[in-house]
Amino acid sequence: AFRLSRIVGRITPLAESLRDAVPEDFTVNPRAVGETAHTGPHTQKAVLRLVPGKGRPLRLRGTETAEGTYEVPFADLQTFAEELLGFGDSVRVVDPQELCEAHVELAQASLEALEAVENRG
Repeated sequence: AFRLSRIVGRITPLAESLRDAVPEDFTVNPRAVGETAHTGPHTQKAVLRLVPGKGRPLRLRGTETAEGTYEVPFADLQTFAEELLGFGDSVRVVDPQELCEAHVELAQASLEALEAVENRG
């Protein structure tokens, strides 16, 4: 996950050389990906329904348990709820209930903030 607010300036495509095959002897620092990426160990799991063709990062991180339903590991409930908000209506939280509630609260707060800005002008 990344924050769009961190992008400064013009976005340019990566050089073609960066799309080459990964060398066989290449290793990834475990702190850069997987369990410890960003927020610590992914000790919790969410069940998410994803719109077909949407939510690719979640599909890649998760395991499909039924058609369109994925079990996705996460570390921090609030951080993950914020991440899910970025997928808009492409994702629906099925479980855990606490994540569903946090996701809905964030969506409502975002809508209220947007309405407040629109009402000022």
